[in-house]
Amino acid sequence: GSSTSTSTNGTRKVDVGYIAGVGYKLPQGLELGVRYNGGISDLSDPSSGSKTRNSVFQLQIGYLFGGK
Repeated sequence: GSSTSTSTNGTRKVDVGYIAGVGYKLPQGLELGVRYNGGISDLSDPSSGSKTRNSVFQLQIGYLFGGK
């Protein structure tokens, strides 16, 4: 077998960011939404010379039971 190790050494543990998104509810109870989460903080060690930020795109699909 093989093993994989992920280290967080040299990275910052706290991130500051923002969320932007839109949603829409169809008359049949179906709900659709998209969101983007973007990090503002540089997570890498400042001495590394490179910048690392979080970036997440989300798609949401839901159904509302019994609602009007």
